[in-house]
Amino acid sequence: MTDTNADMMMCCASCGIVAGDNIKLRTCTACKSARYCSINCQRDAWPKHKFACKTRAAKLQDEILFRRPESTHLGDCPMCLLPLEVEHTKSIMMTCCSKMICDGCDYANELRDVECPLCCQPVPTDEELDLNVMKRAEAGDPVAIRQMGSKHSERGDYEAALKNFTRAAKLGDVEAHSHLVALYQGGEGVEKDEKKEIYHLEQAAIGGNALARHNLGCEEGSKGRIERAMKHFIIAASHGLDESIDMLKGWYADGYINKEIYDKARNLYQAAVDVRKSPQREAAKLAKQNSSDEQKQRDEILFKHPSSCHVGDCSICLLPLPLDVTRYEMIACCGKPVCGGCLYASVMRDGEVRDGEVALDSKCPSCEQRFPQSQADRDLYRMRRAEANDAAAILEIGTGCFMKEDYSSAFDYWTQAAKLGDIEAHYNLSSLYYEGKGVEKDESKFVYHCEEAAIGGHPRARHNLGAHEEDNQNTERANKHFTIAASLGDDESLKLLEESCESGKVKKDDFAAVVRAHKAAVDATK
Repeated sequence: MTDTNADMMMCCASCGIVAGDNIKLRTCTACKSARYCSINCQRDAWPKHKFACKTRAAKLQDEILFRRPESTHLGDCPMCLLPLEVEHTKSIMMTCCSKMICDGCDYANELRDVECPLCCQPVPTDEELDLNVMKRAEAGDPVAIRQMGSKHSERGDYEAALKNFTRAAKLGDVEAHSHLVALYQGGEGVEKDEKKEIYHLEQAAIGGNALARHNLGCEEGSKGRIERAMKHFIIAASHGLDESIDMLKGWYADGYINKEIYDKARNLYQAAVDVRKSPQREAAKLAKQNSSDEQKQRDEILFKHPSSCHVGDCSICLLPLPLDVTRYEMIACCGKPVCGGCLYASVMRDGEVRDGEVALDSKCPSCEQRFPQSQADRDLYRMRRAEANDAAAILEIGTGCFMKEDYSSAFDYWTQAAKLGDIEAHYNLSSLYYEGKGVEKDESKFVYHCEEAAIGGHPRARHNLGAHEEDNQNTERANKHFTIAASLGDDESLKLLEESCESGKVKKDDFAAVVRAHKAAVDATK
């Protein structure tokens, strides 16, 4: 008796007993066709049923796998109701409510400068965002659970990431399957497992992930299964994925597929692209292009090596001042920087020794005025200079406010000094925005003031920019910043580059050049 007849007659495929009130037949979970009255019958029939079962199961799996999803796993933008782009860079997740919106609606929302139009809530702080994600994850939100997994992955806790991604995938989150693919492919938190990697790729593709579908096509193509690979590429192209239509175009040129198949795929691709177009998205695209051009121009300025460090040269001996602020002093009377060596020489030449200490009765070696004898005198000199818009004096007053924990006043003085061109003021402002002292934490303003200070030759600001880029996985940009900072004499940047050289991320010849530049910068201050 064949499996089909057994199915039609509702009989056990092994013993032939008919289903009744007291006899319930269980369907084979693999092929969905044969039925058995007991586990023993199923076990007895397995040798004969095995081949047909696996063949039928593979056919059923392919029917599911190659069924084109109605849309991608991203779905539609909840604002304009148009399908979201398959490229993640063209959509944004609202941190307040975790809804994905297209870049066109996001750009329009920025122009209006309003709160989130979906939940009407203000943008949460980092602490509020983490708390919201945790609450939603505890409530079983698969997107939040996946976000928790991503955070664990960024910290290198791959076992925790695996648990979160697995749980999110079981709850139906398609993107979680893609994260699991990366873990099983790289062996992070788990042993490398190609079968599980392919399984999660297939689940992601079935759920509408066009990139996962494309990667499946690449897998099939590498194994010589051209027809299966072609099907995957056509489905991915029908969702608007550039990589897949480019692959099919290449295959058509090489003769692997005919013109009819390629034209069909191209028409599906174009339809997917056209349905995603809108005036708002075109405006956002243009704005990004302009922003990209501006960023290129900004990078040309940002990564140009400064001719000298921001502290400049000693006003007496004209040698570069050291980075260590304890080895030079800003003279209160005129605000000129004088290295420790010149200051000591001046005091020893003109000062008196009283009670075993040098008394500062000597004249300033820079402006030839008498050194201020008290803190009140120094404050008076500084205030006069500040009234004359001396940026260094305004910076010093702000520093005094900061030491008294008057961060708001420090912010005001440093902002004024930065507008007057003081590099150290930009660096100090970056610290305030980073730590949230006197102002709300603001990553964009932290980066802006760091960049302004770095352009002006501030090694520590340059180092902090490198650390920021490294945190964002921008290794190449990070190493550029560390290289410039080290060549200006920054020890910590040199140490990080040494570690990168040992791990193979920086070439030995490039690191050797940085070491020479660092030594030259340090030697120049002696």
